[in-house]
Amino acid sequence: MAFRFVIYKILSVIMTFRLRCYICDDPFRMNMLVRLNDEEKINISKRRRAQLENPEQEVNNHSRLCLNCNTSILQEIEAYQADDDPTVLRVLFRNGARSCFVCFAEDNINQVTLKVRVNVFVKANIFIPPHFRLCNDHLDSNGYLLQHLHSGLQAIEIPYNLKGTELTNFLGCLREEYNRLWIDSEENFSDDDFLALTSLNKVQFRDLFNHCNPVQISGNLRYIEKKDLILFMCKLRQGLSDQFLKAMFNYSSRQSVSITIVKVTFLDRNIVPLNLGYGHITREEYINNHIDDFYNILYNETPENRKAISVIDATYIKI
Repeated sequence: MAFRFVIYKILSVIMTFRLRCYICDDPFRMNMLVRLNDEEKINISKRRRAQLENPEQEVNNHSRLCLNCNTSILQEIEAYQADDDPTVLRVLFRNGARSCFVCFAEDNINQVTLKVRVNVFVKANIFIPPHFRLCNDHLDSNGYLLQHLHSGLQAIEIPYNLKGTELTNFLGCLREEYNRLWIDSEENFSDDDFLALTSLNKVQFRDLFNHCNPVQISGNLRYIEKKDLILFMCKLRQGLSDQFLKAMFNYSSRQSVSITIVKVTFLDRNIVPLNLGYGHITREEYINNHIDDFYNILYNETPENRKAISVIDATYIKI
């Protein structure tokens, strides 16, 4: 009985002992790993480990592959045996597809939509297989994966056969993404590029967009989209023609650009009263926020009684 107990304890330790997969670097129990001792597998494993930006590591007798990585490598070998020049894509790397591929959560997740897959493919050159899952928390207001998450996605180059309905649907959505372009949201620009294009930073733009209420034009209620506001600010900043803006922002006609500019100019009803005119600031706010102590002493005969001071016309001369 004692001998059996010792054997049982040894087997228990072996079963609970974990090694890391050579490719994905995740820990697994010994029974979930296979030995890495085939030269072709070793070469593929080294390439994939480098693509995942894991630290370089020599292959030795203790090197192992998890079942998922091993299966994927066998599929790659079979793909090259069947076709000398298969279609190779940068495919999102993820061990298991039952959890969110961003945060690994297993609750409140949905199958990733086609438009998210196409958008990530266009923006980050990463193909997401259709069975992957994603939390809604990682989507923006337009239903796309948040821009800042793109840089954190890992991908490996593997043969991937897009065919049939999957290929048709993907190409159709890719055409729609091309027509939508990248200019419909501030999130699609770098900070410097957006500032150069609109003269606003992204925080200022979002604040301005919050004032874009629907407007009545010729009896019709028209909504201002972010794309419309970017176009308008670009028009103010760059002075581009409506015809050029039509091509740049992919509007259907020059007239639609003109209508967009007209509806955005209705912003003056919301923005101007908040920043210009007698009503946008009180006398007390003006004195407290815009009259410093130096000018109060210089121009006010009774500095202890602070007053509103304004320079109506000022001329500077060299002396």
